[in-house]
Amino acid sequence: MGTYNKTSRRGRLIIDRLQNPDDFRGEQVLTDRIKLIGQQVIARMLHDHLKCEPLAEKAIPGFDLNTVTFEVIGPVFDSDFGVIYTLKLIECLNLEFNPIGWESFY
Repeated sequence: MGTYNKTSRRGRLIIDRLQNPDDFRGEQVLTDRIKLIGQQVIARMLHDHLKCEPLAEKAIPGFDLNTVTFEVIGPVFDSDFGVIYTLKLIECLNLEFNPIGWESFY
């Protein structure tokens, strides 16, 4: 069999409340601030990934900056606005059959 690349989409939502729902300028300031937070999270993931440390690869397997997308959302709930970031991760699965490994299940 060999190995198999499992691709999955992951996402994170960063959200905050706008005190005055009629404040359009406040909405822009809020979403700009949230975008900066999200960009710093992605920048940290890229930084850790480029260091090629085993723990970073385990936490974010197959991280590819080119797959990161974001979308501004809102208003949701009670005048909440935010940004949802999604990215694709590729994890390599070893699908070699190991008959000895089956003995440990019993």
